[in-house]
Amino acid sequence: ADEVDVLVNLNGYTKGARNELFALRPAPVQVSYMGFCGTLGADYVQFLVADATVVPEAHAPDYAEKIVRMPHSYFVNDHAQSATYVFHPALLPSRADYAVPPDCAFLFCNFNQLYKIDPSIFDVWCRILDRVPGSVLWLLRFPPVGERNVRAEARARGLADARLHFTAVSPKDEHIKRGTLPDLFLDTPQCNAHTTACDALWAGCPVLTLLGDKMATRVAASLLRAVNAPDLVAPDLRAYEDLAVRIATDKPYHDDLKRRLADARLPGPRRAPLWDTRRWVRDFQLAIDAMWAHRDHPVHLAVPDRGPLPPPPPDDDKRDDVVETAAPADAAAREDDSRRPDSSQETPPLHLAQHLLVPPPPLAWTTSPFAPTHTQAQLQAPTHFLHQANLVPPPLAPTPLHHFRNTPSLVAHTNFLPSPFLHTAHR
Repeated sequence: ADEVDVLVNLNGYTKGARNELFALRPAPVQVSYMGFCGTLGADYVQFLVADATVVPEAHAPDYAEKIVRMPHSYFVNDHAQSATYVFHPALLPSRADYAVPPDCAFLFCNFNQLYKIDPSIFDVWCRILDRVPGSVLWLLRFPPVGERNVRAEARARGLADARLHFTAVSPKDEHIKRGTLPDLFLDTPQCNAHTTACDALWAGCPVLTLLGDKMATRVAASLLRAVNAPDLVAPDLRAYEDLAVRIATDKPYHDDLKRRLADARLPGPRRAPLWDTRRWVRDFQLAIDAMWAHRDHPVHLAVPDRGPLPPPPPDDDKRDDVVETAAPADAAAREDDSRRPDSSQETPPLHLAQHLLVPPPPLAWTTSPFAPTHTQAQLQAPTHFLHQANLVPPPLAPTPLHHFRNTPSLVAHTNFLPSPFLHTAHR
């Protein structure tokens, strides 16, 4: 191994996985995180990063790995840095942009892939729509061929076509922006919304979920508990149905949910742990330290809750405590390392990187795999637990019109341009 101490598997048994590399044991500590929501069942991965909700102590014997529990949600995001457009109403779409019926009394949604919908939860959804007059359920053509089958199942349950509203999959920024439009996200219990639930909550849309008995069925509950909304975790299908109806018909309760989600996004000590990326990074560093300390004899670990971090120092060019990338031991080592850019190209760390707790190691420069949307200097800047692309705040610009990939009727009756990436049969 190239002196790797801790190797993290972000794929597991999913597309693009390279588990054969882990099987060679190139690092003394090998960790499963995020990509595969369950045990790998492999003796060459010692730890799995989770939390007390997704993998409670009673479930630990079902895992081949030792469980490392984060103090809040194990799920990391950087929405507070990369999706600030939700705070700018002028940049957000309207329901009319998606041809949502103007007489819709309450808009439910589920933006998961359609394979996550099983017959039992679809029965519940149809009963919810029947109990909430004038309500509509917004789903995605994810994939497009699924719409016909879902509509057929709805008709078989006595539901009119107008009660279901389908639109296409969208780019990430539009996906988060349109999450501000529904009134309630109905989660799928057999396989929860994970990133999709995180997106909806950041957009201010409450998410109703059901606590299951395996990791993939407990992620939304983890997110909700980390955003101060544990009352949206139902214990069973009947409670799920009744709570959905209550939220749709009890306006003060719905308004309170929206207010709590809005308060959870506020900067400072009131920000919920789910949105506090700096706090999560600090906790994850503690987790890595603990895994390293127990590398020879892995055990279950729990990261203590140390509370929020103090506010970062102000960003200005006069600070002298900026975290710098560690320099090579001597000039000769730097000159001999042909992978690094020459000193004339080197730039100081970007401001988001300078607030992180642990100085990142020197980055070996290789040809960037990213599209040339950032400058060379930006991609060379050091990063620690943050994707390079997110070190540069996104521009506050409206979603391009061609991103509004929608129903054929909407494209035909508005001046929106069809997306060049839409290859469905109705294009």
